[in-house]
Amino acid sequence: MTVVVLMSTYDGMRFLPEQIASILPQLGPADRLVVRDDGSRDGSPDYLESLGDPRITLRQGRNLGPAGSFMTLLFDETDDAETVFFADQDDVWFPDKIARARRALASAGDEAVLYCSRATLTDATLRPLGASLDWSPPYPLNQRLVCNIVTGCTAAMNRRALEAVKATPPVGPVYLHDWWIYLAIAREGRVIFDSEPTMLYRQHGGNSVGMRLGFAARMLNGFRQLERKHWMSAVWEQARTYFATFPPVSAHELEVMRCFGAGASPRTLFSASMFPGRWTMPGGHEILFRCALLYEALRNRPVIQPPLAR
Repeated sequence: MTVVVLMSTYDGMRFLPEQIASILPQLGPADRLVVRDDGSRDGSPDYLESLGDPRITLRQGRNLGPAGSFMTLLFDETDDAETVFFADQDDVWFPDKIARARRALASAGDEAVLYCSRATLTDATLRPLGASLDWSPPYPLNQRLVCNIVTGCTAAMNRRALEAVKATPPVGPVYLHDWWIYLAIAREGRVIFDSEPTMLYRQHGGNSVGMRLGFAARMLNGFRQLERKHWMSAVWEQARTYFATFPPVSAHELEVMRCFGAGASPRTLFSASMFPGRWTMPGGHEILFRCALLYEALRNRPVIQPPLAR
């Protein structure tokens, strides 16, 4: 079974050597680490080439941002893969991360399965801060569209799941690659969430997407993203991409699609805040999300495209 690990780098030399050193010992002779450099200026491609490891394949291209870079890797570099992993440039994998994920995927037989896990959150020096949230899938579509439980750097998928994702490319903007993969696979397959952390997940100023410990910290981070990244509009645009790619086939899907309407207009956001079904989880986040919808509706900001570049 060929393992293919996909990594996108961007000015990653500060932490990249530690991450590479944690991945390579887990790969067999026929496995591959495919790295797409997303326009680095700090010598990251030169470092990767200097390792001289035949299992490392380096691709270079223009800056697409994390979502675009990872989606390019997924569609272009996985034809021979039996198991696909995603890796960030600044983390450290536990020594059994690949073996643990493969055991979980093997237990699913021929079903399309996406595996993901908790992570041990650390500061920039790898000092442990605590564990990421523990989820309990499956979740209905209305929750999946507004809350991503799959942290990409913990994720792996089997061949059937890979084929399912590649068979139906998104026909519009994708905000986060791991979120899109979660949406695509959960639609017709299964998501396995491992409550045991499998890696050290650095939290530092350069994270494209990070986590925070504690409810209050996560809430503050959420509202900061509303301000900086127009998060609510991005969620709406990605949901519209989902329904354009996967037309609704059930009454529940039709109801959810109507909640998203034509876009993140004030009227649509206000209506969605009153949606009778539960949107997200756990309980405290439900309140936050509905408040965020009202906040965006009252601000009356225009709909924008999701941010695909760093």
